[in-house]
Amino acid sequence: MSNLHTRGKGVGWIISLKNSDKAIGSIRINSIEKKAQYGVIGYELHPDHWGSGLATEALEAVVGFAHNDLSLNRLEAWTSVDNIASQKVLTNNGFQYEGTQRQKVFFQGELWDVQLYGRLAADSASNR
Repeated sequence: MSNLHTRGKGVGWIISLKNSDKAIGSIRINSIEKKAQYGVIGYELHPDHWGSGLATEALEAVVGFAHNDLSLNRLEAWTSVDNIASQKVLTNNGFQYEGTQRQKVFFQGELWDVQLYGRLAADSASNR
């Protein structure tokens, strides 16, 4: 990630609890395409903190940074078709379901289908 950041092609953050330096997750813009004005977002959170609203809060901050500071028009993220919690994090931040990508990810020895979500700078969290 630091190599991508140096080249202006990505940026990442550690998620921690307030008043703590213990990492409980991370969130990134994994790739940035400045000419096309879009970025691809990824995040993960330790299971002990699932359902706490922290992923939603972190994504809200990154969305604002991406649209306002980086001038990215489009953001994309994908999640497994079974990850309802992650889908909710995305839709709570104004991302819209755009389709299922078949066998996009190789994980745990299998090819997995994923759902693609997108958000434009003109979208808001109320566009659910």
